[in-house]
Amino acid sequence: MEIAGVQAVDGTYNLPIEPIRSLGQEGAIINEDPGVTTLEANFTVDRLVVTNEDPLTGFFVDDIVGISGHLKYDENNAFAFDRGFIDSYTSSCSINQIPTLDFAITVYGGNIGAAGVPAAPEVPKDNPLYVARPGDISLNVSGQACNRVQSYSYDISIGRIPLETIGDDWSPQGFIVEYPIPVNVSFELEVDSYKSKKFLEFICEPHRQDLEIILNDCNNTCGLGSGIRTFRAPHARLISYNQVGSIEQALTATLEYRSYITNITGIKDLIK
Repeated sequence: MEIAGVQAVDGTYNLPIEPIRSLGQEGAIINEDPGVTTLEANFTVDRLVVTNEDPLTGFFVDDIVGISGHLKYDENNAFAFDRGFIDSYTSSCSINQIPTLDFAITVYGGNIGAAGVPAAPEVPKDNPLYVARPGDISLNVSGQACNRVQSYSYDISIGRIPLETIGDDWSPQGFIVEYPIPVNVSFELEVDSYKSKKFLEFICEPHRQDLEIILNDCNNTCGLGSGIRTFRAPHARLISYNQVGSIEQALTATLEYRSYITNITGIKDLIK
């Protein structure tokens, strides 16, 4: 499986080197193999939304196996790994911009580095570029829709605690997912009929709402259909509100919500 829309990949891995100190020693001796049990690397991948499907959402699972993958940098060579776990999944877009769909992954084990290119079906290279226009980003809040959204940001961050034992062979034996998993959503909209509540009401009478941000190609100019992407945040609570206005621009409000989920496998149902 090849992932479409990739613009950049940033991969980093560090070798654990520690000084050894002993009685009567002058200075420090560097031990190049300090006996650590785990090697890990971090990858961040920047993508553009070029299709109305994302196979990556099927890899949000609570297991110890992880996923394998590779970065192909020419016809015969790749940078590969065989045990990785998704740490974050983010999307953002503003009017007159191309929406992004980024993710980060942490990989474990000694099999990280140069490799040959495995056989895999390729994705089409002529995917259309979708630029969001006024009205293409819509917001559904507990059944009430608004298409005056100017921008949005959506982020899911997943923490894991590795379980290390003696003889791990450079990779943890298992992981504990840190629940609850936060889902952060922020969006900017032009103020029309929206009315903010008093600040004290948010504290004394917290109101939770189901949020849904929908990316549309209203005129089907890119052939992707009306619903390109949908991002959900169930039972979200408002945590910040900012309102800006001037004589030169329309009054806008930026709202930030936070939601929590308690099952990592449920993430695939939040992103369509």
